[in-house]
Amino acid sequence: AVIGASAAIGAYFLGRGISTLVAGIVLATVVPWTLIAVMPTNLKLLDETRTAQTPETDILLKKWGRLHNIRTIASMLALFMLGANILGFI
Repeated sequence: AVIGASAAIGAYFLGRGISTLVAGIVLATVVPWTLIAVMPTNLKLLDETRTAQTPETDILLKKWGRLHNIRTIASMLALFMLGANILGFI
């Protein structure tokens, strides 16, 4: 994500258009989202004392899925924007 965001932002400065910059910024949000929102849930799920029977495990897994979906949507949005830019649609 860091490399892709850097490349997209750099491409904007080389004249690839505002949609490339927006795609780079959207892709760049994946890293802080992972560190701030997803990582705490990951750490709770990786707790060695946690089992499938631990009451909170199911709730944490569902929460992780929702958080991961946001990350995936942001990445796919950036990919589609970059692809559309390359193909000349935007």
